[in-house]
Parts: sequence; C-alpha cells; structure tokens
Amino acid sequence: MNTATRARPDRAAIRLERMFSAPGDGPTVRTSINDYPGEAVRSGVQIADTVFGPQAEAAGSPLELMHSNAPIPEAARRAGERVVETGPVTAIIGGVGDGQAEVLAAIAEKAKVPFFNVGDSSDALRRACGRYTFHVEASAAMYLDVMAQWLAANGRKKPFVVYEDNPGSAALDRKSTRLNSSHSQ
Repeated sequence: MNTATRARPDRAAIRLERMFSAPGDGPTVRTSINDYPGEAVRSGVQIADTVFGPQAEAAGSPLELMHSNAPIPEAARRAGERVVETGPVTAIIGGVGDGQAEVLAAIAEKAKVPFFNVGDSSDALRRACGRYTFHVEASAAMYLDVMAQWLAANGRKKPFVVYEDNPGSAALDRKSTRLNSSHSQ
C-alpha cells in the first residue's frame, strides 16, 4: 500500500493524531516519566480543540483528535505506521520521550504528512531537517543561549553547567564554554 497517498485527507475533516505517553481521562497509573510532559501536551491539544474546534466546524472542516499512547519509540513507530496506513491523517503531534521524534519524523516524511515535534529539544533532529517536521519545542541550544544571555544580563559571568555524558550534551558543553568566554568579557 502506498502510504503517501493514503495519509492525505480525502475529506474535509482535520484529523490530528497525538502520539506520546499520557494516560487517558480518568484515574490512571503512570507508566513513564514522559507521562508528565505528555499530559501537558494532551491538555494543550484539548484546549486548542475547545478554542478552535467550533471555528473549524463552522468552516466545514471538523477537527478530529485521535490519541495513541506511545511511551517508547517502538510504540510510537507502531502507532505512527498504523495511523498513516488506516486512514487519512492531517498531521501527527508528538515527540515526547527519547527517540520518539526521530521515529515520527521518519514516518511523516515517508507519508508526506506534517509532524509537529512538541517534546524533543535535540539539535541533531534539527540538523536532519525533514521537510515535513516542524519544531514547536525549542532546541537545547536555544535554551542554552537564552540562559547565557539572562545570566550575563544579570551579572552572572561564570555559570556552572551540569550535563549528561552523551554526544548531544558534549556539544552543548562546548557551546556553553564558548558562551561563557564571550559573555565574560
């Protein structure tokens, strides 16, 4: 089956697939640390539906929100592939949790549907520059730049930076060293 043609909407509805780790409505058991940011994203999407849903309906394009609980990249892959295979989808929203944005970006690229990255701050994902991927989440480098600017503006010239021992964090450490030297003058 050609997912590129199946994924495009063939009717007026705007179908948004939300893929992240977040329990549904009602009492639940937390299964992942990503449940917390996933829950925040779910709430944001529900608010957007409340605000824009009636407008979309009045314009003749009802807003349909679907949700797949995807606490790990493998679950995000299965859910992403399933959603583009089974029906038209207007966009995919997700990327909360290690490795999930990369998986969903690849699915979106293949299916030619927009993917809104709402949870991955990885600079590597931005360098990959998928034409169907849109980053709502700021990059880690952006966060670092803003923190360095704020610290310098408030007289703090030599901040102490703690980072994980991985290639992405090592790149941020090099950037923070350059920022420290440029702001300390």
